[in-house]
Amino acid sequence: MWDKIVPGSMDAPKFSAFPWHALPRLNRREAAVESTIARWIAARGSKVAIGRVGIAGAIDPAAAWCELRVGGESIAVAGSAALVRALARARLGGPAELAAPRPLGVVERALWALAVAEAIEAHGIAGEVWPMLRAPDRSTGSAIELAVPGGTVVAIVPPTLFVRAPPERPTPAWADRVAIDAPIVVARCALPREAVAALAVRDLVTVERAFALEIFGGELGLVAHRGPAAQGVAVEVAS
Repeated sequence: MWDKIVPGSMDAPKFSAFPWHALPRLNRREAAVESTIARWIAARGSKVAIGRVGIAGAIDPAAAWCELRVGGESIAVAGSAALVRALARARLGGPAELAAPRPLGVVERALWALAVAEAIEAHGIAGEVWPMLRAPDRSTGSAIELAVPGGTVVAIVPPTLFVRAPPERPTPAWADRVAIDAPIVVARCALPREAVAALAVRDLVTVERAFALEIFGGELGLVAHRGPAAQGVAVEVAS
Protein backbone atom coordinates (compact mmCIF):
# COMPACT_ATOMS: atom_id res chain seq x y z
CA MET A 1 0.00 0.00 0.00
CA TRP A 2 2.68 2.50 1.03
CA ASP A 3 4.66 2.02 -2.19
CA LYS A 4 1.72 3.47 -4.19
CA ILE A 5 1.55 6.74 -2.24
CA VAL A 6 3.16 9.83 -3.68
CA PRO A 7 6.18 10.77 -1.57
CA GLY A 8 5.41 13.69 0.71
CA SER A 9 1.63 13.35 0.31
CA MET A 10 1.21 11.84 3.75
CA ASP A 11 3.37 10.59 6.54
CA ALA A 12 3.71 7.00 7.54
CA PRO A 13 1.56 5.97 10.54
CA LYS A 14 3.20 6.73 13.87
CA PHE A 15 2.30 3.71 15.96
CA SER A 16 3.95 0.55 17.16
CA ALA A 17 2.58 -2.95 17.07
CA PHE A 18 1.07 -4.33 20.26
CA PRO A 19 3.62 -6.50 22.12
CA TRP A 20 1.64 -9.71 21.98
CA HIS A 21 4.80 -11.66 22.74
CA ALA A 22 4.91 -10.06 26.20
CA LEU A 23 1.53 -11.46 27.25
CA PRO A 24 1.58 -14.61 29.40
CA ARG A 25 0.69 -17.77 27.53
CA LEU A 26 -1.63 -20.00 29.55
CA ASN A 27 -3.42 -23.15 28.57
CA ARG A 28 -7.01 -23.75 29.63
CA ARG A 29 -6.08 -25.45 32.91
CA GLU A 30 -3.61 -22.74 33.89
CA ALA A 31 -6.15 -20.01 33.15
CA ALA A 32 -8.76 -21.80 35.30
CA VAL A 33 -6.28 -22.13 38.16
CA GLU A 34 -5.35 -18.45 37.94
CA SER A 35 -8.99 -17.35 37.97
CA THR A 36 -9.79 -19.62 40.92
CA ILE A 37 -6.94 -18.27 43.01
CA ALA A 38 -7.85 -14.68 42.15
CA ARG A 39 -11.44 -15.24 43.30
CA TRP A 40 -10.35 -16.86 46.56
CA ILE A 41 -7.73 -14.40 47.71
CA ALA A 42 -9.76 -11.40 46.46
CA ALA A 43 -6.66 -9.21 46.44
CA ARG A 44 -7.12 -5.45 46.15
CA GLY A 45 -5.26 -3.76 43.31
CA SER A 46 -3.01 -6.71 42.40
CA LYS A 47 -2.78 -9.47 39.86
CA VAL A 48 -1.86 -13.11 40.20
CA ALA A 49 0.49 -14.26 37.45
CA ILE A 50 1.23 -17.94 37.00
CA GLY A 51 4.56 -19.07 35.63
CA ARG A 52 3.99 -22.82 35.48
CA VAL A 53 1.58 -25.36 36.88
CA GLY A 54 2.59 -28.72 38.31
CA ILE A 55 6.20 -27.89 39.14
CA ALA A 56 6.46 -29.76 42.44
CA GLY A 57 9.82 -31.23 41.47
CA ALA A 58 11.33 -27.78 40.77
CA ILE A 59 10.68 -26.31 44.23
CA ASP A 60 13.80 -25.21 46.08
CA PRO A 61 14.53 -27.93 48.69
CA ALA A 62 15.86 -25.25 51.07
CA ALA A 63 12.81 -22.99 50.68
CA ALA A 64 11.00 -21.45 53.63
CA TRP A 65 7.34 -22.42 54.01
CA CYS A 66 4.32 -20.81 55.61
CA GLU A 67 0.60 -21.57 55.65
CA LEU A 68 -1.97 -19.13 54.32
CA ARG A 69 -5.46 -19.85 55.64
CA VAL A 70 -8.27 -18.32 53.57
CA GLY A 71 -11.93 -19.18 53.92
CA GLY A 72 -11.28 -22.48 55.69
CA GLU A 73 -8.71 -23.60 53.11
CA SER A 74 -4.96 -23.93 53.61
CA ILE A 75 -2.48 -22.80 50.94
CA ALA A 76 1.19 -23.56 51.53
CA VAL A 77 3.47 -20.76 50.29
CA ALA A 78 7.20 -21.30 49.74
CA GLY A 79 9.90 -18.71 49.21
CA SER A 80 13.17 -19.73 47.63
CA ALA A 81 16.21 -19.70 49.91
CA ALA A 82 17.85 -16.89 47.94
CA LEU A 83 14.76 -14.72 48.25
CA VAL A 84 14.39 -15.34 51.98
CA ARG A 85 18.08 -14.72 52.65
CA ALA A 86 17.90 -11.41 50.80
CA LEU A 87 14.78 -10.52 52.79
CA ALA A 88 16.50 -11.31 56.09
CA ARG A 89 19.58 -9.30 55.13
CA ALA A 90 17.39 -6.30 54.21
CA ARG A 91 15.47 -6.52 57.50
CA LEU A 92 18.24 -7.44 59.94
CA GLY A 93 21.38 -6.32 58.15
CA GLY A 94 24.60 -8.30 58.11
CA PRO A 95 27.40 -9.06 55.66
CA ALA A 96 26.75 -10.18 52.11
CA GLU A 97 26.76 -13.94 51.63
CA LEU A 98 28.03 -16.14 48.88
CA ALA A 99 25.43 -17.63 46.53
CA ALA A 100 26.22 -21.10 47.87
CA PRO A 101 23.10 -22.94 49.11
CA ARG A 102 22.60 -23.47 52.85
CA PRO A 103 19.65 -24.37 55.07
CA LEU A 104 17.63 -21.47 56.41
CA GLY A 105 17.50 -20.67 60.10
CA VAL A 106 14.46 -20.37 62.35
CA VAL A 107 14.58 -16.56 62.28
CA GLU A 108 14.72 -16.50 58.46
CA ARG A 109 11.73 -18.83 58.24
CA ALA A 110 9.81 -16.65 60.68
CA LEU A 111 10.66 -13.57 58.62
CA TRP A 112 9.22 -15.28 55.54
CA ALA A 113 5.90 -15.83 57.33
CA LEU A 114 5.97 -12.20 58.44
CA ALA A 115 6.63 -11.01 54.88
CA VAL A 116 3.68 -13.02 53.53
CA ALA A 117 1.45 -11.68 56.32
CA GLU A 118 2.45 -8.11 55.46
CA ALA A 119 1.77 -8.77 51.77
CA ILE A 120 -1.78 -10.06 52.32
CA GLU A 121 -2.46 -7.16 54.69
CA ALA A 122 -1.27 -4.64 52.10
CA HIS A 123 -3.50 -6.19 49.42
CA GLY A 124 -6.60 -6.47 51.61
CA ILE A 125 -6.69 -10.28 51.67
CA ALA A 126 -8.74 -11.69 54.55
CA GLY A 127 -6.49 -14.51 55.75
CA GLU A 128 -4.09 -15.74 58.39
CA VAL A 129 -0.44 -16.75 58.01
CA TRP A 130 1.34 -19.36 60.12
CA PRO A 131 4.97 -20.49 59.82
CA MET A 132 5.72 -24.09 58.81
CA LEU A 133 8.81 -25.92 60.01
CA ARG A 134 8.80 -28.47 57.20
CA ALA A 135 7.62 -28.76 53.62
CA PRO A 136 4.02 -29.98 53.14
CA ASP A 137 2.84 -32.97 51.16
CA ARG A 138 2.93 -31.88 47.51
CA SER A 139 1.36 -34.99 45.98
CA THR A 140 -2.29 -33.87 46.19
CA GLY A 141 -2.21 -30.15 45.42
CA SER A 142 -1.31 -28.07 42.38
CA ALA A 143 2.10 -26.41 42.58
CA ILE A 144 1.89 -22.90 41.15
CA GLU A 145 4.78 -20.52 40.61
CA LEU A 146 3.90 -16.90 41.28
CA ALA A 147 5.62 -14.07 39.45
CA VAL A 148 7.47 -12.20 42.21
CA PRO A 149 10.44 -9.93 41.53
CA GLY A 150 13.70 -10.98 43.14
CA GLY A 151 13.03 -14.66 43.63
CA THR A 152 10.70 -17.59 43.29
CA VAL A 153 7.46 -18.08 45.23
CA VAL A 154 5.50 -21.31 44.91
CA ALA A 155 2.02 -21.97 46.29
CA ILE A 156 0.60 -25.45 46.85
CA VAL A 157 -3.13 -25.13 46.17
CA PRO A 158 -5.38 -27.90 47.57
CA PRO A 159 -7.75 -29.61 45.11
CA THR A 160 -10.78 -28.64 47.22
CA LEU A 161 -10.18 -25.02 46.25
CA PHE A 162 -11.54 -25.69 42.75
CA VAL A 163 -14.82 -27.29 43.84
CA ARG A 164 -15.82 -24.92 46.64
CA ALA A 165 -17.37 -21.50 46.34
CA PRO A 166 -15.04 -18.69 47.43
CA PRO A 167 -15.81 -16.84 50.66
CA GLU A 168 -18.37 -14.05 50.56
CA ARG A 169 -16.97 -10.61 49.87
CA PRO A 170 -18.21 -7.50 51.65
CA THR A 171 -20.39 -5.13 49.68
CA PRO A 172 -18.16 -2.52 47.99
CA ALA A 173 -18.44 1.06 49.18
CA TRP A 174 -19.59 2.32 45.77
CA ALA A 175 -22.76 0.19 45.99
CA ASP A 176 -24.36 2.79 48.29
CA ARG A 177 -23.79 5.57 45.76
CA VAL A 178 -24.76 3.84 42.50
CA ALA A 179 -28.31 2.92 41.49
CA ILE A 180 -28.86 0.45 38.64
CA ASP A 181 -32.29 -0.28 37.16
CA ALA A 182 -32.51 -3.99 36.44
CA PRO A 183 -35.49 -6.35 36.22
CA ILE A 184 -35.93 -9.29 38.59
CA VAL A 185 -37.34 -12.25 36.69
CA VAL A 186 -39.66 -14.46 38.75
CA ALA A 187 -41.07 -16.55 35.89
CA ARG A 188 -40.62 -16.88 32.14
CA CYS A 189 -42.20 -18.52 29.13
CA ALA A 190 -41.81 -18.33 25.35
CA LEU A 191 -44.89 -17.34 23.37
CA PRO A 192 -45.16 -16.37 19.69
CA ARG A 193 -46.35 -12.86 19.01
CA GLU A 194 -49.56 -14.20 17.47
CA ALA A 195 -50.33 -16.19 20.63
CA VAL A 196 -49.79 -13.12 22.83
CA ALA A 197 -52.18 -11.08 20.70
CA ALA A 198 -54.82 -13.79 21.06
CA LEU A 199 -54.68 -13.94 24.87
CA ALA A 200 -57.97 -13.26 26.61
CA VAL A 201 -59.27 -13.04 30.16
CA ARG A 202 -59.09 -16.34 32.09
CA ASP A 203 -56.63 -17.88 29.62
CA LEU A 204 -54.12 -20.10 31.37
CA VAL A 205 -50.40 -19.68 30.58
CA THR A 206 -47.85 -22.14 31.95
CA VAL A 207 -44.58 -20.50 32.97
CA GLU A 208 -41.19 -21.71 34.12
CA ARG A 209 -40.24 -20.73 37.65
CA ALA A 210 -37.24 -18.40 37.84
CA PHE A 211 -35.80 -15.94 40.32
CA ALA A 212 -32.88 -14.03 38.88
CA LEU A 213 -31.59 -10.53 38.35
CA GLU A 214 -31.00 -9.69 34.69
CA ILE A 215 -28.06 -7.30 34.40
CA PHE A 216 -25.25 -6.61 31.94
CA GLY A 217 -26.51 -9.23 29.51
CA GLY A 218 -26.47 -12.04 32.08
CA GLU A 219 -28.29 -13.32 35.13
CA LEU A 220 -27.58 -13.46 38.85
CA GLY A 221 -29.46 -16.07 40.85
CA LEU A 222 -31.39 -14.73 43.84
CA VAL A 223 -32.69 -16.24 47.07
CA ALA A 224 -36.02 -15.05 48.51
CA HIS A 225 -36.46 -14.46 52.24
CA ARG A 226 -39.67 -13.99 54.15
CA GLY A 227 -40.70 -10.38 54.59
CA PRO A 228 -42.31 -7.46 52.76
CA ALA A 229 -41.31 -7.07 49.15
CA ALA A 230 -42.42 -5.01 46.19
CA GLN A 231 -44.02 -7.12 43.49
CA GLY A 232 -44.74 -6.38 39.88
CA VAL A 233 -45.57 -8.16 36.66
CA ALA A 234 -44.15 -7.18 33.28
CA VAL A 235 -44.71 -8.73 29.85
CA GLU A 236 -41.93 -8.47 27.29
CA VAL A 237 -42.65 -9.50 23.72
CA ALA A 238 -39.62 -10.38 21.62
CA SER A 239 -39.64 -9.00 18.10
